[in-house]
Amino acid sequence: MVRFIVAAAITMVCVFTHAALADQVRLKNGDTITGIVNYYDGAVIHVDVEYLEDDLVLKLTDLAGFESEKPLVFRLKDGSEIEGRLRMTESGDLVIVDASGNQVPFETSNLIEAEPPTDWFRYSGSANIGIAIASGNTDTQTFHVDGAVQPMFGRNTFRLGGQLNRAEADNERTASNWRLLAEYERELTYRWFAFATNQYDNDDLLGLNVRVTAGGGLGYWIFREAPRHLRVQLGPAYVHENWQRPTDDEDYAAARWALNFDHEIFSPDLVFYHNHVYLQSLQEGKRFSVQTTTGLRYDLIWDLFGSLEVQWDWNNQPADNAQEDDTRFFFKLGYAF
Repeated sequence: MVRFIVAAAITMVCVFTHAALADQVRLKNGDTITGIVNYYDGAVIHVDVEYLEDDLVLKLTDLAGFESEKPLVFRLKDGSEIEGRLRMTESGDLVIVDASGNQVPFETSNLIEAEPPTDWFRYSGSANIGIAIASGNTDTQTFHVDGAVQPMFGRNTFRLGGQLNRAEADNERTASNWRLLAEYERELTYRWFAFATNQYDNDDLLGLNVRVTAGGGLGYWIFREAPRHLRVQLGPAYVHENWQRPTDDEDYAAARWALNFDHEIFSPDLVFYHNHVYLQSLQEGKRFSVQTTTGLRYDLIWDLFGSLEVQWDWNNQPADNAQEDDTRFFFKLGYAF
């Protein structure tokens, strides 16, 4: 009997706690929806309703009034952010209620979106592997592995990544190279950020022990909301090349431009992506290089995904035993976390 009373009491506390935290969204037709308002983009709100698998999407024109109990972060087109609760008054006006209870007016036309504050610490990452073996007129073996991890602390983002390529044809090594990347970003506004980057490249067949590219500068998010993301970086860089033949060693200053783009195709399960880095020597005006990665990524099951990818690099002043361009094709199986 005592167990039954305790269980009943816990259940009642949970029910009333949920009710106290939930928002009451009133519709013009007289209905009331209980849930948690967790998104607003100027035209619709998303309500997390306990008994529904997906958020309920409601048009503002159908609402009579509501107030979010939990704060949202309002991102504005001028790069600023406001944190507070969203309230629709009886007259249909929308206002932001800050932590002090003051109403902060804002122009809906200046809003990008509003959603709950992100956790101070977040992280994401992925690991990919690609293997190809062919036999017949030519016996080939290709091995590729890459991975990346991205921890975030408040407005600070760190990116660590790398890749390794090995290939043989008729027992002769045809590819042996690796690349490592370490990058830091500091968010200045919702669109602008500062960055510092270090990239390390190796290619044994070309005789390149390591090429170190260190740079920094400013970046800008052109698109930062689904279904597309596009950010660019621009700044100075310093390049140090260490070759197997010491007389080929070189150091030079350069201008660095980088672009990262991805776009959902029909649904989040299929994504097109393209990244590139362009280096222009400031000491030898005609010397430049480009590194690009382009592909399609598609979700499989759980956190597994597949991707078709092409990497194309160009150096207009390559090593003596190398071509100007280098193209690699991959089919990869990956895991996201």
